[in-house]
Amino acid sequence: MCTPTDDAKPVVRVAFLKAMEAWPDVKVRVNLPPSIYTEGSRSEIAAEVDAVAALGAGRPNVLLGTGCIPYETDPDNILFLREYAAGCDRFRQE
Repeated sequence: MCTPTDDAKPVVRVAFLKAMEAWPDVKVRVNLPPSIYTEGSRSEIAAEVDAVAALGAGRPNVLLGTGCIPYETDPDNILFLREYAAGCDRFRQE
């Protein structure tokens, strides 16, 4: 399992989505830590996408984000992230 660079990030994500429960029609974006797609393995990238999907389960309008992508990021990591997320029911575009 991947470890976000900021250990508080999972707690912040949960608190943020909890606070947004009052507005289910509002789209919310949950960003991945940049270290995941700049330095992480494919299994770490997949684990982080799965974690965001699980976090957003039961809530409509949760978007997976990357934030700013550092220039040195391997394009293959971003392509893998996109392909993996597209294969998840939670993030499948219609």
